[in-house]
Amino acid sequence: MLKHFLRLKQGYFILLMQTIIALFAYSFVPLFLNGKGYSFFFLVFLSTIVTAIAVLIIPLFQRFYLKKFLLLGFGCFMMMALVFLFYQGSYSYYLYVLFQGLTFVFFWIPINYLFFRTSRSETNATDSSFYMTIGVFLGIIIPPLGALVIKFGSYQWLFGLVLLFYLVPLFFVWKNVPEEVQEVHFGESVRSFKGLKSITFCEGSLQFLGGVVIPVYTLLFIKAELSYALFLSYVAIVGAIVGFTLSQHSDKSGSRRIYLFPL
Repeated sequence: MLKHFLRLKQGYFILLMQTIIALFAYSFVPLFLNGKGYSFFFLVFLSTIVTAIAVLIIPLFQRFYLKKFLLLGFGCFMMMALVFLFYQGSYSYYLYVLFQGLTFVFFWIPINYLFFRTSRSETNATDSSFYMTIGVFLGIIIPPLGALVIKFGSYQWLFGLVLLFYLVPLFFVWKNVPEEVQEVHFGESVRSFKGLKSITFCEGSLQFLGGVVIPVYTLLFIKAELSYALFLSYVAIVGAIVGFTLSQHSDKSGSRRIYLFPL
């Protein structure tokens, strides 16, 4: 595990900082908006706009400036917090969705490249488990901390603190990530993604179910911030156990499909 960490450390630290801050505040966005009167269907539907924005703008970029884009990505995350700090009705949510869509280009593509550029076929599953379970492990402890801020302060306190917290990863990227440009041709990339397009499509659909539909559905039963956070922690514990167990067995056996099909 230490060997994997040392090889992935720069991308790991950046992803770690983003995950901590996002779980601290953005876990409560469905609860916050539902409290403002938005219906469950509306919350799910507008979340699809986020992916639609990403689908439309990703093909427009042929050069990715690693350092600049990561800084812009964290800037978009800060703007997401800012629009809720100064909430102005539906305008705030549409701006939130826009900035979240932009993070796919300015943060998630560069961080994926930075995280996985040293990965090999023999370590792909374990490296991926590090990538996925960062949020899972942190999801056990971070959401309850955010819930306590809301309980003893307010949502404005929560989103205000987020703006301050994001100064840390901004400084880290500015000081530690080198200037690097990667040429990307969207059409060629899609064609070279042979054998993984269908399964990635299915995984993305299921990720939307787990990341959007289930948290919104949970609001039918849980209304209090602390109870909502503790439920997220429970889900994270189960995910951590399953994720690391399967990834370790997958790398040792060299088999992938036997684990993918049942899931």
